[in-house]
Amino acid sequence: VDANIINTEFHTNLRFMMDDEYVVMAFKNRRDLVVFTNMRIIQADTKGMSGQKVEYISIPYQSVRCFSAESAGSWDRDSEIDLYTSNTWTLSKVSLDFRKGKTNIIAIQKFLASIVFQNHDDLVQYTANSQGNDAMLTGGITTMGGLLDLLLDNTVELDAAMVDHQLHNDPSILMSNEHAVKVWRENRDLWVYTTKRLLLVDVKGFSGKKVKYKSIPYEWMTGFAVETAGHLDCDAEVFLYNDIPSQAKKMQKILVSKGNVFDMHVHLTNKLLFNSCEK
Repeated sequence: VDANIINTEFHTNLRFMMDDEYVVMAFKNRRDLVVFTNMRIIQADTKGMSGQKVEYISIPYQSVRCFSAESAGSWDRDSEIDLYTSNTWTLSKVSLDFRKGKTNIIAIQKFLASIVFQNHDDLVQYTANSQGNDAMLTGGITTMGGLLDLLLDNTVELDAAMVDHQLHNDPSILMSNEHAVKVWRENRDLWVYTTKRLLLVDVKGFSGKKVKYKSIPYEWMTGFAVETAGHLDCDAEVFLYNDIPSQAKKMQKILVSKGNVFDMHVHLTNKLLFNSCEK
């Protein structure tokens, strides 16, 4: 949807946007509307047969603690963005649907990352002005692309430099000032520890076309634990505790014959205790 048209509608007719607020991009899916402004996300949910009843949900960017982008699979009609907010109850998780083939879900993910991690260099291409930004988000890469080739390797810990290059190009997930530091493969999925966040790459389906990229900022990780393997165990485990409703705990497995769990202890210590991650 033309961002300028929605911007005029929200300012002139509805009159609920602030004077210095403007629409960056907007998307329509059936009767509903998702609007990204320079300050918040607005979800317009049309209800009833007549469509006269509309709920406008506002989610300030500052309340977004975690987010994920999921590309559509072969049989799916929509791709999806999930927002995990600081609201404990009804808005702890908000799902936004986008028409398959009509939206570059990877570009929206990158826009959200630029907002959440305050990367002004990447953000300026979206917020400098609203003209043409909706066109920038049409088509483009929506699947894993060449990254799937890396998952055919039998190793558990992958070359971070190789994955970093891939995630800056195909698909372009990482920001310009962000780099992969440690990467672990678990079956077809990836645990990518970058300079800014933990990026979870969840490959779904036989074709691998449906992929979910979940971003958890280090800022909201409140603790961690590592557990060595027992006598009959094959895996050691890493536990991450997050101040994010519905995402409070994550567990990563590390095959003991392929990796050292204490390497992750050192990495997380440097990131969380010494606050060495970039702001």
